[in-house]
Amino acid sequence: VEAVYIPLPNHLHKPWAIAALQAGKQVLCEKPLALNAAEAREMQAVAQATGNLLAEAFMYRYNPTMRQALQIVRSGELGELRAIYSAFTFVLPEDPQNVRWQASMGGGALYDVGCYAIHVQRLLAGREPISAYARCLWSERYGVDLNCAGMLDFGQGLVGSFHAGFDTPGNTFFRLLGTKASLEGSEGFSPRERPGVLVISKAGLIRRLTIPQANPYELEVQDFSEAVRGEHPLLYGVEPLDANMRVIDACFASEQ
Repeated sequence: VEAVYIPLPNHLHKPWAIAALQAGKQVLCEKPLALNAAEAREMQAVAQATGNLLAEAFMYRYNPTMRQALQIVRSGELGELRAIYSAFTFVLPEDPQNVRWQASMGGGALYDVGCYAIHVQRLLAGREPISAYARCLWSERYGVDLNCAGMLDFGQGLVGSFHAGFDTPGNTFFRLLGTKASLEGSEGFSPRERPGVLVISKAGLIRRLTIPQANPYELEVQDFSEAVRGEHPLLYGVEPLDANMRVIDACFASEQ
């Protein structure tokens, strides 16, 4: 066994990732990497000390539609970014056995799908927010957040707003507004194997791009496997692994 994939409930990510790293294994861990930034930093420190890979499994960024969106943003076609909107929602049937309903296991919408809505904004912005806050609707029975909306301030005139929830129909959406044009992806986090669509609005003209799709899970595992073999660095291996958790921590702190 060379590598370990950890799809366990959120509260088990840290102990089992550390155990695998210390056993000499490369680790691909599901999102969110940990329950807070401090845990994420501890996990990354063990990875660095052991010399083994530790990657967070945000499969959506391997989706060809997202790769194309990132290229468009980096090309400057949109101008300077001024606003980013993102959402990830679905209806979660009430089931006490589902870990998403269990607060002690790191359940709740912000951990489960809000992490995506936050991560995509950081990815597209190309920098970290300087502040973040959120407001959540909490379940009295389960003690987890059912619905959460937040704001991110990236500085330099760029703001982001996100929505994550267990109580509204499925929606994986991102939209960027720039000084020259806007870009929208209506299924930004969707792994479905069908053509993706990006819509660019510029000077009153609308351009639709259809992008052939592939399985982002497969592409993620392929990238990780090749990095394990030493063929190349991880495609998204530069960012600190506590970065997304710092934003989630700030969102939860703002709820206090």
